[in-house]
Amino acid sequence: MQKKGEKAADIVIVSTGGYPKDINLYQAQKSIDNVKHIVRKGGIMIVAASCREEYGSDVFGKWINTYSTPRERIEEIQKHFELGGHKSAALAMVQENCDIYLVTDMEDKLVKKANMVPFHNLQQAVDAALTRMGEKAAVYVVPVGGSTFPVVAE
Repeated sequence: MQKKGEKAADIVIVSTGGYPKDINLYQAQKSIDNVKHIVRKGGIMIVAASCREEYGSDVFGKWINTYSTPRERIEEIQKHFELGGHKSAALAMVQENCDIYLVTDMEDKLVKKANMVPFHNLQQAVDAALTRMGEKAAVYVVPVGGSTFPVVAE
């Protein structure tokens, strides 16, 4: 399904759509990639994904753990393509545009290693985003990010 908004939002709240789309960060990245076009540069994406299997892919996890910053992951994939690592680089490209708050069951240290801000409660993530972006922030909600491709009207 494709939906059009008038402009990029300050805050985008996205759910992966539940199991199995939220089983790990490797799978949740698909929803992140689908909604990246509707969050403005410098905005915040709030992702609701259980990630009970943590990173989900050994290769993806290796890339998260090996490279400290999103920029390092992007530069390395350009030099050395590796299946699984490519999803780490795709995530990194989104992170260069906006911050990601991950509402998850994952341990905070794993979320932080992936250069995201950990939350375990959606309302707390929304409150933090509104505090940072302002009470009048434009907010979009995408309830099934893995099956929705929203775009901003040109």
